Amino acid sequence: MLNGSLRRGAALVTTGLAGAALTLGGLVAVAPSASAAPADPAPAQRGAAWLAGEPAGGLVSSQYGGPDGGLTIDVALALAAVGGNGPAVQSIADGMAGLVDAGGYVSGEEYGDAGSTYAGAVAKTVVLAQAARRDISTYGGEDFLVRLEQVTNDEGRITDVSTYGDYANTLGQSFAARALYDGGSEEHTIARDFLLAQQCEEGFFRTDLGATIAADCDADPAAAPSTDTTALAVLNLLSQRTNDTVAPALEQASRWLLAAQRPDGSFGSDADIPTGNANSTGLAGWALGELGHADAAAKAAVWLRARQVVNPVGQRVYLPDLGGAVAYDAADLTLAQSGPIEPVDRDRYRRASVQAAPALRYAPDGVSRVAQAPTRFLRAGSTQQVTGSAAPGDVVGVRTAKPTVTHAGATGSFRVRITLPSKTGMVRYQVADSDGVLGTVTYRVLGKATVKVVAPTSVKRGTRVVLKARGLVNGEQATFVVGGKKVGKAVVRKGVAKLRVKVKAKPGRVKVRVNGAFANLRHGAATVRVTR
Repeated sequence: MLNGSLRRGAALVTTGLAGAALTLGGLVAVAPSASAAPADPAPAQRGAAWLAGEPAGGLVSSQYGGPDGGLTIDVALALAAVGGNGPAVQSIADGMAGLVDAGGYVSGEEYGDAGSTYAGAVAKTVVLAQAARRDISTYGGEDFLVRLEQVTNDEGRITDVSTYGDYANTLGQSFAARALYDGGSEEHTIARDFLLAQQCEEGFFRTDLGATIAADCDADPAAAPSTDTTALAVLNLLSQRTNDTVAPALEQASRWLLAAQRPDGSFGSDADIPTGNANSTGLAGWALGELGHADAAAKAAVWLRARQVVNPVGQRVYLPDLGGAVAYDAADLTLAQSGPIEPVDRDRYRRASVQAAPALRYAPDGVSRVAQAPTRFLRAGSTQQVTGSAAPGDVVGVRTAKPTVTHAGATGSFRVRITLPSKTGMVRYQVADSDGVLGTVTYRVLGKATVKVVAPTSVKRGTRVVLKARGLVNGEQATFVVGGKKVGKAVVRKGVAKLRVKVKAKPGRVKVRVNGAFANLRHGAATVRVTR
């Protein structure tokens, strides 16, 4: 069977990935549309680097312990899509060769399922061997292409041989169609045609294959749209894209995917999981990118980049152990700040990342800068916004006492809300994105202050006197109030604000008050006796 993928709030059966688009199986790269911005290779490379560190001995463990063959293959195909047929892919191919030879992935023999063959797992095994450029006739101790042909019936449908029943689905069928075609099997045509029959008129592919000899998708009243299944079918059909029956099917699928994309660039999975998530967005963005829909692929990549676990340069916000992984959703991105990361959590990051990393190849680059802070005095403890631009979706952090992060929007602009300290002084904050320091912002902060007012103890009405105020900062404006009436303003120079005024108050005791830039925080008073 294909590997299970636990999603937040629901459990679905998914394969995770299709093949490695630009590097495997003779696939043809599609030139991006003219409107697509230049791509930034860093996000996909970071995702691949994290994935490359997940296997141990060439195998990725499941959340329950023990190797997860399906997820391991998904990791290999994601790495190949991003970086080609490198050492990490070969290491996984070595590890999987031992696992399939022992029968623990393609068969349940060791678990009591005598004589079993899991068709989807066999198909994925063949695709891995082809991706790693291994001899398929001997890989894993037998010819798995022949074994795949044995579980492909006369109508082209793959079928599990198992005492537990047949759980083959369209996801596995798409791998089979690809594996048989790339392997030169005579059965590739019927397998492909059966896969195409699972596409409904609207353009999506259904997940459930139905009966052994299933009617086509349009004849199935229970056929339900699935982003993952549709995108995976597209990716696994790309090597046959020039075929007269495949080409229109890919066009139909692309139209359906484009219509399914949410305004923020993300994709929901199906009726059970309609909200945007990294798994579905990754597969759909990857598929649309390969079909040449560069703008849609870029929108998906921006959404994914905003959920990639990446620290701004010089700051630690997210757990380094997850650096480069893609979070399934916003909740998992928050979890990556502190943890703890349990096995079930790490499993979600892995499954999201294998589908998102190839799609991140379409993440657009951008111009990084930070806007300067206001030059005026600001109230201590007030909330301010640091603004600027970075690559769309990129992480941006302001290095305060507790680092604060945000992500650049679709146009690259960002706003980070920070709270100024409670004391008077000049404060500087470093602003950085994932590639480097954008600059610093400096704020002139004013907190509480008691102003010492210097005035004559007695003054004759109608005469002019000099009032002084100490305790404010240079450049701050002091407002003088005599007898409840504002009489003038003065700027603090060398620690003193001076104002010459004519005393007009009626005879008696009169309060002289001086307010700083923020009257409720910075003020002082003195009493003057006014005589006739």
